[in-house]
Order: sequence, then C-alpha cells, then structure tokens
Amino acid sequence: MSTEDIPDILLGQNGYKPNDHSLPTLVDLSRTFTSLVNGSPPNTPHFHNLSSLISPQSIDKTKGRTILFVLIDALGQNLIDKLPDSSPLRKYWTQNARAVFPSITASCLTSFFTGQYPSTHGLVGRTFLPSRSVLINPLSWKTCASRESLDDLGISTTEVFCCPNSLPSDTHFFLPKGMGNRQIQVVSSPSSTDNPPSHHLSLNTHPKIVHYETLSSSVAQLAPLTKAFATEENAGKSHLVYFYDGNVDDHTHHFGVYSPEVAADIKSVEEFLISAEQTLFNTTIVLTADHGQTDIPHSAHFDWDWPKDEDPAVQKEKDRLADMLVYAKEGGDRRFSTFHCKEGRSEEFRVGFDALFGEHFVLVPPSEIDRMRLLGPEPLETRTSQILGDWVCFPKNCANVGWGHCYYVATHSGMSKDEMLTPLVILHSLN
Repeated sequence: MSTEDIPDILLGQNGYKPNDHSLPTLVDLSRTFTSLVNGSPPNTPHFHNLSSLISPQSIDKTKGRTILFVLIDALGQNLIDKLPDSSPLRKYWTQNARAVFPSITASCLTSFFTGQYPSTHGLVGRTFLPSRSVLINPLSWKTCASRESLDDLGISTTEVFCCPNSLPSDTHFFLPKGMGNRQIQVVSSPSSTDNPPSHHLSLNTHPKIVHYETLSSSVAQLAPLTKAFATEENAGKSHLVYFYDGNVDDHTHHFGVYSPEVAADIKSVEEFLISAEQTLFNTTIVLTADHGQTDIPHSAHFDWDWPKDEDPAVQKEKDRLADMLVYAKEGGDRRFSTFHCKEGRSEEFRVGFDALFGEHFVLVPPSEIDRMRLLGPEPLETRTSQILGDWVCFPKNCANVGWGHCYYVATHSGMSKDEMLTPLVILHSLN
C-alpha cells in the first residue's frame, strides 16, 4: 500500500481523506497570516492562493490593514450548503477549506496557534501525557480520571502544548466573556453558572486580550482597533486579530446540526459579518471553522458500560477488556479514540475488541496512522506516537457511530465530509 492509501473500512462512502492536502487547513491559514504580517518567507503550498484572496491588488495599501480572522467553531460546509444564495456566508464564500485530523477542537485550535499539524503537536482531544503517565483534557485543564486540576499537579502549559504559539507577537485575541485559552496564557474567569464547578485561576491581564459579550456588540469593540491601525504610518503593514465564537458548536452538540437553535446562531454570524463589513476600517475578514459536526443517534454510542441492558456474559467480556487498559477512559474523542493497553495485552485486547465491537469499529495501530499520514504530512513525532497508545478506534466505514457514552445529539472528530469540510469566507470592509 502507498502512503496515500486509506482503506474503505475507514473511509466508507462519506469519508474525506485526511492525507489529501489539496484544500487549505488552519495550519495553512496560520502560516499565511504570519508571513503576511511579519513579512517572512511563505512555508505553505497554499500561500499564493490564500494571500491573493486575503490581500488582493485591489485593496487599499496606503494605510495599515487589519486581518480579522473569525473562527466560528463547528460551522461546517454542510451548514453553509443549506443557506440561501442571499446569505453573506454564501455571497462571500470563496472555496472549501478542511479540518486537520482528528477533527476535534483541541487538535484544530492547537494547529492554528502553533502552525503545526497534530502529527507534530500531539493534541488529539483527551491526551495521554507521556511525561506524567496521566490522561488529561487540555480544554478543561483537568485529569480525565480524578478531574484534578493540572495546576494542582504542577503540570505546566508548555508540558501540554509542546509547540510554541507561532502567531505574530502583536496579534490581538477576541474571546467570549469569561473564556480562557491556555495557549495564549489566558485562563478562564470564575462563573457561577459552571455545573459542575470548574477549577479557575484569576483571569490573566493580557494587553492584547479583549472579551466580548455578544457577536453584535463585538463590532463596536473591533472598530476603534481597526481605525487606529488604518493610518498612512502603517502603509503596507498588516495586523492580525483572532476572533473566536463557540455558540454553533455548543448548540450543535446539544440540539443537532440542523436545529432551529443552530439556525439562529448562523443568523447572528450573518448579522455580525454585515455589521463588520460596514463598520470596520480597512479590514479583511477571513471566516472559517475548525471542523463541522454530524448527527449521531444516542443509541449509536458504545462503550464499556453502554448500552445498559447488555447480556451479563457480554458485560463480563466488556469488563475483561477494560481491565486490559491502563485507562478505562479512552483518549482522543468519540470518533478517534485511543486505547493504552497494559504491557503484553495489546494483541489480546485487539482480538477481544474485534469480536465484541467489530461490527461497528476498527482498531488501527499508530504505525499505520503514521504510514497513511492521517495526522499531517510529516511523520509522527515520538511523543505523538506515545500519545496514541496501542490502538486508535475508528467508526467502521466512517459510519455515524461513536465510542463513549454521550448525550450529545451531534459530535465530531472523525473523517466524514460533514466533520472535515469547512467554508472559507473572505470579504473586505467598505471603510
């Protein structure tokens, strides 16, 4: 088999090949932004295409230009395809982009901040830290088993995010009120609505962090920043602003991809784009998503304890298999789950798992993931291979099933087109 070959048992009829790099990813956008702002040599094959869209000859270069990068979490191309032609998301759509793989927020955002693929940075959702032999959730900043804060265990940001932030040093970050991001050294602020209560530190004071209340109110916060940079003194220069919104992701998980709640979120994004186009100064707006989502019935999730009405003999075999693992809780996520076996139990686990779950899932060793270059065009770093464990669990034929009991209506992390394909929307402000 060649490096490009991905068997049908993984792709099925609805898969998008993660090793197909004909479409740009967040890595390509990150590297392009950095080259445009810093004037550094391009290091992505998509640079010339992306830079011609972001900085065409027709834009005003006699003043400083802001590049506003808007990341709408989970706004997959499948959602854009349902919109009318009159939608600004359709009007200013330029082409498809694609998620990095696995198509999960921790992997995708880390790829944008670092300009590296998961094969290098190693964040695949719930992540095994080789240096600590512990399974962690990098987004909640807790261990998966005991829910201890990583701060209480003395685990540093650089220990989790082994690749540095590669964005231009003067980048501004717009985040929803109360949201933190460890990769830019900001932790979330306390919230009385946290349920269960989460561990928080005080919000870091960072001069380039702006928290906004709503999409509609954020434009008034963005306008003076873009106006201040749009001067003749900054002619020929570009300034990057990163803007994140997670409402589509949250509501897709809870209500479904094509739910009225998600439709309302998309309407808010459209109104934000129209307002930004009319209000901001000398600004190029680049909007995309980290991934899409796909609806998965509640009954199509499986794990060691679900479904509850198992035959006692089946549950006994599940317990036997779970006992072969270092962590009963899988790493990764529901459609890209990593299993770390106890010493000498790897092959026994594979045989037993295939007998019990082979109708729905297939186990792939990290060596095959490396050969197929699923996590990026570069070979897996040693640390990444350790993070993947003994086996990675994929839905068979890319079907709409997931590993891990879940009450979500929709999920992501797999290689279906709905999860992998994203829009690239680009427009230039009128001022």
